[in-house]
Amino acid sequence: MVDHSLFKIYQKVIKALNEFVKSNGEPENPKLIKLKNLILQYYNADENSKGILFSTTRESTVALESWIQECEELKCILTPKRLVGTADGKNCKVFILD
Repeated sequence: MVDHSLFKIYQKVIKALNEFVKSNGEPENPKLIKLKNLILQYYNADENSKGILFSTTRESTVALESWIQECEELKCILTPKRLVGTADGKNCKVFILD
């Protein structure tokens, strides 16, 4: 009984979220906005700037690369490349901004 009630609530919330995204567009991630502003700030200060983003998973490196390629301000100035490696047996992903 409780499971059924929770599932109905979940369905209503998902429907409301989908309607919100349809009418308002997908909300921007505040951390990605801050990252974009930092990258633009350093690039505008020195157009020869290079950078490295460290990420914990392969999926997040793919997501960061896609985000940069979709972002109008960044895709004009950056050529992202993914470099995946390991450190001390633990996964450490490196994302190079060229």
